Amino acid sequence: MKDKYNLNDQVVSAIKGSIPKNGNVINELMEVLPIGKEAVYRRLRGEVPFTFEEIAKLSLQMGFSLDAIIGVKNQERAVFHLNMLDIDNLIEDYCLKLGEYIHFFRKMRDQKQLKARFAFNTLPYSFYLPFENLAKFRLYRWFYQANNMQSYVSFSELNITQEVLDMQVAFIEESRSIQKAVFILDRDIFNSIIKDINYFFKLNLIMPEELEQLKSDLFELINELETISISGMYKTGTKVSIYLANVDLEASHSHIESDIVGYSHLRVLAVNGLDSQNSKVSDAQRDWIESLKRCSTLITQSGEVDRFAFFRKQRVAVSNIGRD
Repeated sequence: MKDKYNLNDQVVSAIKGSIPKNGNVINELMEVLPIGKEAVYRRLRGEVPFTFEEIAKLSLQMGFSLDAIIGVKNQERAVFHLNMLDIDNLIEDYCLKLGEYIHFFRKMRDQKQLKARFAFNTLPYSFYLPFENLAKFRLYRWFYQANNMQSYVSFSELNITQEVLDMQVAFIEESRSIQKAVFILDRDIFNSIIKDINYFFKLNLIMPEELEQLKSDLFELINELETISISGMYKTGTKVSIYLANVDLEASHSHIESDIVGYSHLRVLAVNGLDSQNSKVSDAQRDWIESLKRCSTLITQSGEVDRFAFFRKQRVAVSNIGRD
């Protein structure tokens, strides 16, 4: 007698339910998974089961709940997916992770009532990536700390491929296509990267000309954030609200939801993160970010005094990098 609960059947059902009516399930799966057409057919027919890694990737990029698929019913338990870079294949793995998130944002874009909420205590991906030197530095800082070798690798020795640069541009375009976004920022959000740049400059792992390039990127980033906070939108037309927290933000949270699914991300280990589509986790994170608004000051199209003081403070801090 066939078991009433069949994991592969549940996965196939969730996949078909997440694809638009005019979509092609075969093409969709081949785009997400590195397998051929015949391998896709075998999985859909149940001849070969989806691996857990494949299910996790499909869950992330196609927008269905992993918890529901594997039958997690205990409200005190939830499935988290650890998105962690491989130190031995850093650039390739980083590019792969970017590709997964790009695909995820493209899928989410087709859903209704799409909204993103963020609470950041340090500068996030979406702020870094438009600036080539800052994006490279963020990756370099993690590589330096995660590398167990005693020999020093300088900032200039970390080579970023054109493929990575193109993927970073695509990530920004897709992540900013969400209909509405709310950001709650720690008032000292720039402190971490300023300390990091100073540290590596003192070790002579960042050269003076590289330091100036990083500072230039930071000034451009500050200018962009100030422009967005004044206008209340990205150039893509996405509505943006920026708040400055009046309390300490202990971690960086990202929450994206639509009328179909809620997605949670908690930043851990510098450039890595924990992802979950568990409804209880998603609701709790959404409510937590929303509650922070009460302890924050809105500077988008308002709060001119706070906005001016905040951005002035960041510019002064950046101008002093490398001087002490």
